[in-house]
Amino acid sequence: MPATFDECFQTFPTLNPPKDFSQFWKLALESLKRIPVEPKQKMVIKRSLVREQVTEVHFKSIGGYNLRAQLTVPRKRGRVPGVISFHDYLENKNMDVDRALGDAGLAHLRLDLRGHEKVEPPPLVPPRHCIETGLDPANESYPFYCILDAVRALDYLRLQESIDPGRVGLIGRGLGGMMAAFVAGLYPDKVRSVALERPGFLFLNKWNNESLSPLAAEVREIYAKSARMKTRSRKALEYLDCLYFVREMKQQFFVTVGLGDAKNLPAPAFALFNHLQTEKTMDLFPDEERDPNGTEQRKKSIQFLAETLQ
Repeated sequence: MPATFDECFQTFPTLNPPKDFSQFWKLALESLKRIPVEPKQKMVIKRSLVREQVTEVHFKSIGGYNLRAQLTVPRKRGRVPGVISFHDYLENKNMDVDRALGDAGLAHLRLDLRGHEKVEPPPLVPPRHCIETGLDPANESYPFYCILDAVRALDYLRLQESIDPGRVGLIGRGLGGMMAAFVAGLYPDKVRSVALERPGFLFLNKWNNESLSPLAAEVREIYAKSARMKTRSRKALEYLDCLYFVREMKQQFFVTVGLGDAKNLPAPAFALFNHLQTEKTMDLFPDEERDPNGTEQRKKSIQFLAETLQ
């Protein structure tokens, strides 16, 4: 049964981060800075070359992992605003409407989450990245790596001569929404605006217990191994909840929420939205039939970013 607006609107959890939460992330960023970006780029020849430049890029992140992304830059005079997009867990798909970013004069860095690079033939069994790393310690878990990967994507984009570093925005869906929110909290002065499309993996006590996403299922499987494992993993996850960075977020936010979404639940998104103390807008989708592929949400995200970054 879909959640009701009144139920979600009242979601306002108490914020009790670990005492060393800020220090934990200070050390995490310092560890990332010690790893050189080492970008490698290869231009992609397309019919649209006259109006945009498309480049396949690779750069290093935490643990020396080689991240892959695609950078599309409209051919305009001077530096242009840039947008970084983060997709959801196990859902690395291109949005047909993403080309509207270029039409709006925005560059687009589309990041593949680690372990989500397309391979041929595709695996018969979906990978289980969170199970492979575990959750304890937090700084060796898959979500932790993804957060620092998102930071490294920001590092890479700001290095590009064609990009205006003062006009950078983020789009994130599901787990990618958590990644975008974390970057916004870690670097409020480096990100101007943020569009979150059904953000997941936040307000973790509720999301992990109730979400029907494969990532939440992996977390619960880790919990089920032993009472000791559950206790240690839950403590580790306290360092990975972007809700605890909400007071640092100063950007304009646009948040889309699906009241009937069983994977990326509406209540956690409301928890973040209700705590935000900045200019913010929410767009509600009351059922899952209205926009099953997320294209309408992406159009609205692009419109919001175009308005706030120009």
